[in-house]
Amino acid sequence: MKRSPARRTAAGPVTAALAALLCAAPARAVEDARLLRFPDVHGDTIAFSRGGDLWTVPASGGQARRLTSGDGIEVFPRFSPDGRWIAYTATTDGSADVWVIPAAGGEPRRLTWYPARDNSDRMGFDNVVLGWTPDGRILFRSQRGPIGGFVGEPWAVSPEGGPAERYPIVEAGHVSFSPDGKRAAITRIFRDFRQWKRYQGGMAQDVWLYDLASHGVERVTDWRGTDTQPMWVGDAVYYLSDRDGWKLNLWRYDLATRQSTRVTDFTEFDCKWAQAGKDRLVLENGGWIWLFDPREGKARKLTVQLPDDARFARRRWVPVAEQIADASLAPDGKRVAFTARGDVFTVPAEHGDVRNVTRSSGVRERNATWSPDGRWLAYFSDASGERQPWPQRHYRDATSTARKVKG
Repeated sequence: MKRSPARRTAAGPVTAALAALLCAAPARAVEDARLLRFPDVHGDTIAFSRGGDLWTVPASGGQARRLTSGDGIEVFPRFSPDGRWIAYTATTDGSADVWVIPAAGGEPRRLTWYPARDNSDRMGFDNVVLGWTPDGRILFRSQRGPIGGFVGEPWAVSPEGGPAERYPIVEAGHVSFSPDGKRAAITRIFRDFRQWKRYQGGMAQDVWLYDLASHGVERVTDWRGTDTQPMWVGDAVYYLSDRDGWKLNLWRYDLATRQSTRVTDFTEFDCKWAQAGKDRLVLENGGWIWLFDPREGKARKLTVQLPDDARFARRRWVPVAEQIADASLAPDGKRVAFTARGDVFTVPAEHGDVRNVTRSSGVRERNATWSPDGRWLAYFSDASGERQPWPQRHYRDATSTARKVKG
């Protein structure tokens, strides 16, 4: 992705709009696509979210098929037990709500109408679809109750519509039902959008077994770190844990022996957003989808091609005036340095043009500040792979090209 220098869109003060031009390669299928998120599996089909849309792909990999193309974000696809429907969370109408769509494709239907409480990187989405209940309703986690935040409440709604009802589990982050539908493996809080590596504080999750008849709970993990996203498969509960190293891996809790065993050995990236079908599991690692077969005892990476029109990567002008992160006034007061959308701009106080002085691609600059003599701008850049300070010469000649100098 490349960006041209920002330009002044109208004469006037420094509040005039800034813009950056994005360039992209011609639209084509993405070979071995990444950033595939929130997968689920039913039979020989996997559903996932990519670029805010829902897709399906054969469990063997290959070319994916798009299910949704709305302006909102569609995440957490979950197959119905018979595989005919996919429930998901979407911001199509602004608020995050529960939707359902035929797994073969078709018109989606909105099922909830309660205003979402939060849609942020800090807490994740509200009304997160967790799966389907034994009686065929869609189970979702909502922050509409008196607690909210990390401790959400499970609710259920019919795929045909109608009012949502509070599900009889006191609190839940994740829920996975036993094959007989009488118990559930749960976490009591939801912290999975927080990037706390090797966290061992009071918000560390554990896996519990919940009896739906007696409402009794049994704690089955006691690791002081993270145990999350339980999945009940046959006579075992699988979950993600960092108990044996720095990365989240897939673990298996044997219900008979009450022993946990690690079943994957990822060392570079955490396992994320695992979900179980009837006899296989899928998870995200490194932006790819991996399929785990308990009978084989190993995970297999899927190669997925996306026949995408790449509409968000097309060349276009993007206003960045409302994305300004910080500002620094030049010593002579004639220009201001802004950082916005990962680039450093200088803007005249009265007369002149807006200049993108970094013009970086795939790099984020931030916290630009002037040198006392006004000849240099210092800022942080991750061009090397790590966040580091960079000085850059500020050229007063509008036709000059800025160049980076090692500091």
